[in-house]
Amino acid sequence: MKLEKYKKYFLKGDWHTHSTFSDGNNTPEEMVKTAIDLDLKLIAITEHVNRKTDWLDGFCEEIRRLKKKYEDKIKVLSGIEAKVIDLRGNIDARAKFFDNVDVVLTAFHRIPTSHGFMPREQISKKKLEVLEHWHKAMLNVLNNPNVDIIAHPTNLLKIHSVAIPYLVKKEIAESANKNEKIFEINIKYDLPDKEFIGLLEENDVSMARGSDAHHIQELKEFHEKY
Repeated sequence: MKLEKYKKYFLKGDWHTHSTFSDGNNTPEEMVKTAIDLDLKLIAITEHVNRKTDWLDGFCEEIRRLKKKYEDKIKVLSGIEAKVIDLRGNIDARAKFFDNVDVVLTAFHRIPTSHGFMPREQISKKKLEVLEHWHKAMLNVLNNPNVDIIAHPTNLLKIHSVAIPYLVKKEIAESANKNEKIFEINIKYDLPDKEFIGLLEENDVSMARGSDAHHIQELKEFHEKY
């Protein structure tokens, strides 16, 4: 596993935060300082990207500066969050991004189909089809060697009340183990559910805590509550 050396920090840090480099309200340094105040042992700044993103070099340079400045207080990692874009498990990031950052997160922001994305207004009306597409894409994402962490893994289905059968969760947990993927325990959305977490544990799948905080108040709120 690429992140094996950080395993002791999976549940003692925050592996999913955003800053002003993408859609967050605070600078990376403000997020880092807040994480230190919260006594977190690690913070990953994981910015939203797509294949047109042109500011990643500057972002990585800033994170390298913060790593050095705060190395005696907290582990600081650079990361990206890229959405799943098709049923083959590809994500919306350029190949060169993967070697430039410490951690790669992916998430389902929309439901991929064989011809693009399912319109949002149809998701609640075609739940079986939604589940089939999500299931297929998820298994392929777990085979994607560029992905480290599955962020808020079931949130899109939860929003639209799409239930995930036990056997589907089991198959995903087994595949995550086989492919050494990490599942996020998301504080903001309270995901995955207890049954899913139990299956991940049974299959020795690593799990990392993430808040998806977009500003320091969220970071404080989520971790003071956790």
